Amino acid sequence: MVDGVLLTSTYIQAEYNSVHGGKWTISNMRQYLEGTRGKEVTDELFNKINWITVHSLRAVAVSILLFALWPANSALIRVVSPYN
Repeated sequence: MVDGVLLTSTYIQAEYNSVHGGKWTISNMRQYLEGTRGKEVTDELFNKINWITVHSLRAVAVSILLFALWPANSALIRVVSPYN
């Protein structure tokens, strides 16, 4: 918020594109960051992003697997259930 005015990311983007908004590809973002912050800082940032991504996926891996197998499990439970 600047002086009581909320600025959205679209509002402050200098190069807004009506097709894809102001979104950058990962390679364009990396190139920009390397040019403005340096290769070492950019590499460290992308390593941290990769770490967060991997650990986030590991945290939900069992849930994803169980969700993917749910139709097979529910059919199996109906077949072997003594309450049918």
